[in-house]
Amino acid sequence: MQHDTPHNQKEDHTKEGHEPKNPHHDAHEIKHHEARVHSDHSSQTQTHSTFENPPYRKKASVSTQTAILLGAIFISVAVLAHGFITPKNSGGSLAYLDSFVAKAPGTDAFVEGKKNNKVYFVEYSDTECPYCTAFHKTTKEIREKYAGKITFIYRHFPLTQIHPDALPEAIKMNCVGKLKGEKAYYDFMTKLFDYKTEKQVSKLPDDYIASYLQTAGITQTDFTKCIQDPAVTAEVQASIQDGVQAGVNGTPTSFILIKDGDEFKIIKRLEGASQSSFVIPLIEKALKS
Repeated sequence: MQHDTPHNQKEDHTKEGHEPKNPHHDAHEIKHHEARVHSDHSSQTQTHSTFENPPYRKKASVSTQTAILLGAIFISVAVLAHGFITPKNSGGSLAYLDSFVAKAPGTDAFVEGKKNNKVYFVEYSDTECPYCTAFHKTTKEIREKYAGKITFIYRHFPLTQIHPDALPEAIKMNCVGKLKGEKAYYDFMTKLFDYKTEKQVSKLPDDYIASYLQTAGITQTDFTKCIQDPAVTAEVQASIQDGVQAGVNGTPTSFILIKDGDEFKIIKRLEGASQSSFVIPLIEKALKS
């Protein structure tokens, strides 16, 4: 679900949305989130909260002229609070926000690109999240366009309470990487989202996985042994905690980072399935900075 409000004109332009954690409180979460973060994404969260219904109150009558005036005031305040409205597809502003406090990029077991690049793109994703599948079109494009120029890192953030297949698929992806290396990890991730995009499904079928393993030269015995290893599950859980430390509260959430000495500076945080026409100018600016 996408917000059709003045907020969708601001910096984080999304096509399909963003999946935070809880399907039970959509209306409240939308209202709460709009007041807190100006970006376009759907509102589902995993955490459960209790919201009491307000006491009955008689509805006040508001004239059309008053409603228009109040609406104009609200929009003006929203624009001032945000700073400015970014024109669509402009790529937004480029400014250091803060240090990236999660795991240092390049230290991951599976990294696509050089580990000493200047610009890094870190995505926290859930394989069962429809917005992550939609965002795959963007990440695939930038991975191809900037191969060798930026480092792309896919990190797991399965929303286990609402996506029961996300954790098992994350474990399987890690096992492909463990058994065949980081290139196979990203190949499997790409094929997984390609398949889901083409077939419009949320779960990767077992026969497709079996066919992929055969092509990749991975035996079913080795694969089964790997996915049953508690250490692999622990790795995915550690990725979730890493995302929490980074401030991730929904998927997909991505960070465009610049290496600054021993630190990594956030130059853009993207929440939702941002279009490539929005992301590419940001990467161009980062590469030229």
